[in-house]
Amino acid sequence: MSFVQSARRYLRAALRNEGISQVGAYRIVFVLAAPLVILMGWAYQWTDPGAYDPMWIRAAVMAVTLGLLGLTFLPRCKDYIVPAVHTYVFFLTTWFLWLAAVNQFSANYSLGLFYVLIACLLVLSLGRTFGAAHAGFLVYTGGAISLVLFLLPEVQVSRLVLWACVVSALTLACIAWLLQRQLATTLRRSQENLAEAQHLVGLGNWEWDPQTGHGHCSDEAYRLLGYTPKDGVLSPEKVAAAVHPEDRPAVYASVKAAQDDEAPPPIRVRPLSVRAPATDVLQLRVRCAERSGMRRLVGTLLDVTEQVQREEALRAAKEEAEQMARLKDAFLANMSHEIRTPLTAIIGFAQVLEDELEGEEQELLQSIGQGGRRLLQTLNSVLDFARLEAGELQVERAAVVVQDEVQHVIREQREQARAKGLTLQVNAPEEPLQVLGDSGALGRVLTNLISNAIKFTAEGFVSVFAEAAGPDVRIQVKDTGVGISEAFLPHLFEEFEQESSGLNRNHEGSGIGLTITKRLVDLMDGHITVDSEKGKGSTFTVRLPAAVAQPEGTERRAAA
Repeated sequence: MSFVQSARRYLRAALRNEGISQVGAYRIVFVLAAPLVILMGWAYQWTDPGAYDPMWIRAAVMAVTLGLLGLTFLPRCKDYIVPAVHTYVFFLTTWFLWLAAVNQFSANYSLGLFYVLIACLLVLSLGRTFGAAHAGFLVYTGGAISLVLFLLPEVQVSRLVLWACVVSALTLACIAWLLQRQLATTLRRSQENLAEAQHLVGLGNWEWDPQTGHGHCSDEAYRLLGYTPKDGVLSPEKVAAAVHPEDRPAVYASVKAAQDDEAPPPIRVRPLSVRAPATDVLQLRVRCAERSGMRRLVGTLLDVTEQVQREEALRAAKEEAEQMARLKDAFLANMSHEIRTPLTAIIGFAQVLEDELEGEEQELLQSIGQGGRRLLQTLNSVLDFARLEAGELQVERAAVVVQDEVQHVIREQREQARAKGLTLQVNAPEEPLQVLGDSGALGRVLTNLISNAIKFTAEGFVSVFAEAAGPDVRIQVKDTGVGISEAFLPHLFEEFEQESSGLNRNHEGSGIGLTITKRLVDLMDGHITVDSEKGKGSTFTVRLPAAVAQPEGTERRAAA
């Protein structure tokens, strides 16, 4: 987009009262000023040919004007455009004052000097604040005008120069008025957008000067505390008076901390219901800021009523969940007692009758005993899993002899392996291997691994291998069973996951035995891995910290 097109677009926006930025206003001024410098030069040469006013100087001034116009299109022009414009104004007035002096303050150039001063004042008026640059320029122009009036000779002014200056000045004044009007529109819309955004998020801001008692408050800050702009600036005393009496000390403490150059954390206060009935809880943040050489308190107010309500709902849900967990634990404990007691009697009496009867009756009793033991094992697994989930299962840290636990489990599982025609093998050194763990937890780990190996093995063997491995003791349970597919291995230790599931599954089970095994190993600071191939068997390896680091010892092989 060219400079001329840009100027047309901004001028059209100004005429339509659409609002423009201060940078856009400066662009319009530069677009108008650049050709006027040359056109006025031609007018002076036409009416006063003997005057010293070379066009190359005016071309240089026009180049500076166009350079400033190009500067407004740079990405960060807002950071330096105002100082650049102030510098340009002083440069322009100084140049034309020198030009009028060279020409002995003739009537035409004296009039032109007035025109330049008026034009520069109009450009400076586009700024939103009256600062030191404006004051300095007024002093400068006042002195220049006084000097011109004192030295101005009584010479007839050229009509061409007079009309050119008057028309240009009126045009610039009209444009300046339009731009000021549009800048005010832009500012008003920005303030409205800010107020609307603050209302949408329930955020108000205020600032207060402790020395003068002056400050500024947003409409949302008034609304949140139940005040109106007629109540004046929100001082800390007014903020404290609008909150619950129990919260007022916290407000004063936060204000004092900010005045002491500390960074007080945000606090939550309850506004008085008579003032702000739609708000239950506010978050107040206060800090001290340096503005224009003055220290001021700056604060924000945020409506956190919905956040507090969500937190209370989450807290209530958490308490309800904890209550349900406690009820679940109590239920499982009661069911454990109510089921285990009769189940133990069923298994015991079935074993007694099995020893006394023969034939078909003995087979029926064997089925009863197997079903009871399976039910008891499932019940134990569910209870252990529930305790692990609740974090109530604790393991001891004591020296446990691995060979003793292995032999104990082998004796329990021997009959099951013999019934399937499997061989149980144990490979372990003669020297005791001691791990730092819990006897009951280690026994449960070995029971789950060995019973699983027997269950999933139709023919061949199941072996248990143990050895010292530096700071650890390595225990392996190997079988020649069905194995595990590579796709299912990542889910092997997840709860209730089984490779064969549904009504047509090949093997019974609850699907939490290996989950319990892994968590027990983790509780004993150990590690468990599995190596398996479908149709060829599986090897589970458990590494547990040794009670005393041992060198790798010799092994012996025993068959049961």
